[in-house]
Amino acid sequence: APVPQLPTLMEIAGKEKICQGLVVGRTLFQQTVEQWFAKKIDDRMFVQILSDTFRETANLWYEKCHSESFIDHLMPRSWQIYS
Repeated sequence: APVPQLPTLMEIAGKEKICQGLVVGRTLFQQTVEQWFAKKIDDRMFVQILSDTFRETANLWYEKCHSESFIDHLMPRSWQIYS
């Protein structure tokens, strides 16, 4: 899903008891990799865009995990890798 859709998708996933997290690989990499392969961006810009998108996504997940609408089981397991 595109980054702008992530808040809504995280909200939906956070309400499901069977959800353990989200996979966002293509969201993070797809468009940027295509631009890089097409030589529309250089290595430095590639790394910058990826790091910005990853940071934005991780922060969004962190914020959603702390919201009241999320089921408690998501936060401890999902945020451990970033602590």
